[in-house]
Amino acid sequence: MAAHNAATAREIFLEAFAAAVFVGRFGPAERLRDIAKAVAATPTPRPPRPLDLLLDGLITQATEGCQAARVQLQGAVDAYAEAADDHTVSIGWLGMACSAALDIWDDKVWRTLAERQVRIARKDGP
Repeated sequence: MAAHNAATAREIFLEAFAAAVFVGRFGPAERLRDIAKAVAATPTPRPPRPLDLLLDGLITQATEGCQAARVQLQGAVDAYAEAADDHTVSIGWLGMACSAALDIWDDKVWRTLAERQVRIARKDGP
């Protein structure tokens, strides 16, 4: 997919990353490394979307640790918090952005994102 549509490929990589994290200790650790290599080989759309910032930050966190990813994760969660409206970001990615905000101890942004997630869920339903 990356050769045809880098933006869509990065969305798929974020899905794969979420699945690999969910599987955790039950899956092979090299899956995250495989995803990280694929992400590194796929250009980030310009300007980067909040999803792209989140993906890059999570990959850095998984491969190099939270301290190394702190600035990237802060940029990602800030981008989600500043998104123009509720339909420019996926409610699923908001959940991952909330987790990233907790990882970097940004309670204010975490609350903003969590409230947005609740608002979207109440408005759009299941």
